[in-house]
Amino acid sequence: MGRLRSAVKRGRLGLVTIAVAAAALPAAGPVAGATGCPCSLFAGSTPADVAAGSFELGVRIEVTAPTAVTAIRFWKDVRESGAHAGRVWTDSGTELAQIAFTSETASGWQEQALASPLTLLPGSIYVVSVGINTNYVATIDGLAGQVSSGPLQTAAGPNGVYAANGDFPTSTWLAQNYFVDVVADPLPALDATPAPADGSTGLPSSAAPSVTFSRPMDVASVVAGFTLERTGGGSVAATVSYDGATRTATLVPSAPLAQGVSYTARLLATVASADGVALAAPVAWSFATAAPAPAPTPSAAPAQVAGSDAPAAQGESAPQVVPFPLDELSVVIVKTPSWRTVATSSRRTWVAVAASGAKPARMQLAAKVARPWAWRSYLSAFSFRTRTPAIWARFALADDTVTSWHRISLAKKRR
Repeated sequence: MGRLRSAVKRGRLGLVTIAVAAAALPAAGPVAGATGCPCSLFAGSTPADVAAGSFELGVRIEVTAPTAVTAIRFWKDVRESGAHAGRVWTDSGTELAQIAFTSETASGWQEQALASPLTLLPGSIYVVSVGINTNYVATIDGLAGQVSSGPLQTAAGPNGVYAANGDFPTSTWLAQNYFVDVVADPLPALDATPAPADGSTGLPSSAAPSVTFSRPMDVASVVAGFTLERTGGGSVAATVSYDGATRTATLVPSAPLAQGVSYTARLLATVASADGVALAAPVAWSFATAAPAPAPTPSAAPAQVAGSDAPAAQGESAPQVVPFPLDELSVVIVKTPSWRTVATSSRRTWVAVAASGAKPARMQLAAKVARPWAWRSYLSAFSFRTRTPAIWARFALADDTVTSWHRISLAKKRR
């Protein structure tokens, strides 16, 4: 303790003032300080005692919410002289900020702004100190109870710390308050706005969830904490990118999402802003991709398929007849002008049906031979009705909802 302890024992602080201060001590427990912010712990207090000596004097503080320290304050005795430096440390002694006081007054509270605000986070203890040259102020047991103001509060346990001028203060004596303080403002919560909106449906397979934050972000925490999973299934392989200009993170799946499936995007509570403020709680939102388009519903075959029911009689354009030879039979496909052939082989014919300018739908017509004039027809994806020697098939053109009847005839191959 050295010179500071001997000053108290020999009464250099003044026995009368010490007795008065002790009689006015509050009970243990939180002591309300200033209620509004910007906040300071000892804004409404004045010191009880004065003593001579040169020390680094400080207070251990913590916060209940992310808080920005904007300035350091200390009470200057009228007999104090020389230049002063204020510091903020971690509880293990790492210096986080230092400022030199300028434009001081003769006595009372002195305040100096930091070059840039310093963020304090819940769960950590910090030490704020000022180097005193000749005379310091104190109140014995002034930190015996916890003092609070807004998100600021004195740390529990031994408090009122000192060391040699310029050193990290760790020693304590009689829970003295040395009237070293800060000016601080609580930081706004970190907000995250997801897209697409929770509950969205009908999204394309190329959907890539994103989230826009209310402040610049710690990119590493975003990349590590932004995930996508298939509802009821496993995680989705993806790459996360962050655009600092818009404060937006985007998760791009490595492969197209499955159709008609629900997905859940998540942000872990470890996702934090560049100034260290983490999300108050994990964030999750869900969306669903569009279901596959249903196959066209076949319509009923016509009641009759005789010559009077030919396509021309139903208002369709005149057919074009094109033969495609097979092994024993020849399949004669009666085509409207909207048909076109894609490929043929010895045993099957592929036909594309499409309206003008539309993407064709690929369909297969095949005939198999059991014996001459005995045949079976295999028609895929549309309804049909047979009446020797012809097949009538009704189906919709690609990208269209209108169905039409087309005639497919069978004829013996001529040798």
